[in-house]
Amino acid sequence: MSSTDSFAHYPDSRPPSVFERLGYGREDILSRLERNWYEMFEGPNKIYWESDDDLGYVMDTGNNDVRTEGMSYAMMLAVQYDHRNVFDRIWGWAVRHMRMDGGDNAGYFAWSVQPDGTKNSLGPASDGEEYFAMALLLAARRWQGGYARQARELLDICLHKGEPGQSETTADGKPSPKFRGRAMWDPGNHQIRFVPDVDWTDPSYHLPHFYEQFERFAATYSEADRLFWKAAAKASRAHLANAVNAQTGLNPEYADFDGTPHAVDWGEHTWFYSDAYRTAGNIGLDVLWSAASGGVADDGNVADGDATNGCGASLELCNRVAALQRFLLTHDRTSVYAVDGTPFDEVTLHPVGLIAATAEGSIAAEHADPDRFPDAKRNARAWVDLLWNTPIRIGRRRYYDNFLYAFAFLALAGEYRFEWDDRADSNTNNDCKEN
Repeated sequence: MSSTDSFAHYPDSRPPSVFERLGYGREDILSRLERNWYEMFEGPNKIYWESDDDLGYVMDTGNNDVRTEGMSYAMMLAVQYDHRNVFDRIWGWAVRHMRMDGGDNAGYFAWSVQPDGTKNSLGPASDGEEYFAMALLLAARRWQGGYARQARELLDICLHKGEPGQSETTADGKPSPKFRGRAMWDPGNHQIRFVPDVDWTDPSYHLPHFYEQFERFAATYSEADRLFWKAAAKASRAHLANAVNAQTGLNPEYADFDGTPHAVDWGEHTWFYSDAYRTAGNIGLDVLWSAASGGVADDGNVADGDATNGCGASLELCNRVAALQRFLLTHDRTSVYAVDGTPFDEVTLHPVGLIAATAEGSIAAEHADPDRFPDAKRNARAWVDLLWNTPIRIGRRRYYDNFLYAFAFLALAGEYRFEWDDRADSNTNNDCKEN
């Protein structure tokens, strides 16, 4: 079966396709999706390798290591493309070589590991865990199996690690991963931490559309967790409205919980640079999934008098992406900028990733306030066309760019899904069904 055969199985339940609405042919779209999988997982420029123990890993070709970022992204692609064997190989490799068994980070995954399994770090990066959990949850919806249990276990650790009253051992007498350490989400403000040990964040880690799916999942086992995820989605949309500059649409890589750029002593991260590119695409997917769910998400009152205007997440976030698209169409997009638009004497490291994520943001930008952004629909079309005419990246830095590229193509094709049939909805779902 080809990678794209699965896309034809659920024509009535897939989200709307921006590509098709703008005139691109369905067969051409499917061909591009097929090509993206081949380039990343099978062809001479692939980033995925299988090991002798029937497992598989994804290499960050720019840094020569294996990262939870890439492993979890690859699992997300595998479930979207219906490649269960690849999914299982990657998840098995992550569990065997990346999951930590002791110390404050027990139950989390080492964010950087060598291809032979040697850990480069004994700390996690929170984006890896949230993508692992979402990929596992979607695998449970698509394939059933034991994935829901594993998603729940991981989310339980991420939310409740180190809480007062946690037992030192599990029911079967093993050391509990929740007894020591810190949660990945701040229990007070419901925002994701950059890493558990700090009290600041990365705007590109904020995925309210994921948290709404976690809320739906938690409804099957914990009312307290359900309410937390509901609050987390609201808090993340509010954070993004604060972190993304209203005039330029640019956001920092690192930010305080109030959205202010956060400076660190290991390099410049207050600027719009590699991590930050993902934010526009995340907002686009938030709008896509909200529209596909048949309802409008709670926007968290991120702006006085906010209305949706067809934007499933928040009109203000759609406006922010429209501002970004306008800014990058009228400025040198190969340059690096502060969030206020001041240029740095630096060049972007991931130009294809920037194009891809900004184009994915078209799903949101086309719903921007027409009085403030009368050019929004035209600019959104320009970014979609730019992505279509941009080839997938080759060379050393292809890893990060091509993940953003693949995600953008799936979203704009209406094939980046959170379910695959019409039987599952917010009231009756199979999130916890196992066989």
